[in-house]
Amino acid sequence: MKKLLIAGAAAFACAVIAGPASAEDNTFGPEPSFDWSGFYLGLQGGYAWSEDDWEVGNVSFDSDGMLLGGTAGFNGDTGSWVFGAEADISWADVSGEQSGCGIGGACETKMEYFGTFRGRLGYDLGSVDQGLLVYGTGGIAMGGLNYKSAGGGEDFNTGTGWVLGGGVETTFGETSSAKLEYLHYELEADATLSTAAFNPNTKGDIVRAGYNFRF
Repeated sequence: MKKLLIAGAAAFACAVIAGPASAEDNTFGPEPSFDWSGFYLGLQGGYAWSEDDWEVGNVSFDSDGMLLGGTAGFNGDTGSWVFGAEADISWADVSGEQSGCGIGGACETKMEYFGTFRGRLGYDLGSVDQGLLVYGTGGIAMGGLNYKSAGGGEDFNTGTGWVLGGGVETTFGETSSAKLEYLHYELEADATLSTAAFNPNTKGDIVRAGYNFRF
């Protein structure tokens, strides 16, 4: 009888311990998280500030303006860690000028488009029903840069370089999400004004918001 009571008590204790574990998934493992995996398309827009350095005449001046464009990307999900790749292209109106330049008269730099191809790595701080992703991102960047000088004409070039930044993204249901993102970029281009070749450099920062549709 004593052995029977001990066996019954042991069985009851096991049932008490096992009960909560079966009633709630992953009680003794990682907390479940939102599934970010899959492709997405989106829209994004924001504001940019940059510094343009011209080697000719040691000219340096500031530019600023708006960007608006589209995004395409892919996420892989390993639980709370999310990784992926993203590409974007934007129409841009980021310009600045200086009244006196080494090539004669006023000079101006205007960025007419901006694009990136980046990797992303983030950690989901949300729940299984609503994701909250904090991420870092970096890769290559390019921009359509138009250089003008009153005394040297005009030259349009594609500047290339790198971009680095981070952001936060939250989901709305299963099929959409919104993000707020900061990027720092640096671009270099080859340009010729008034037969003088120079290597202008543009360093800038972007703050933008976006909305993605997930598939």
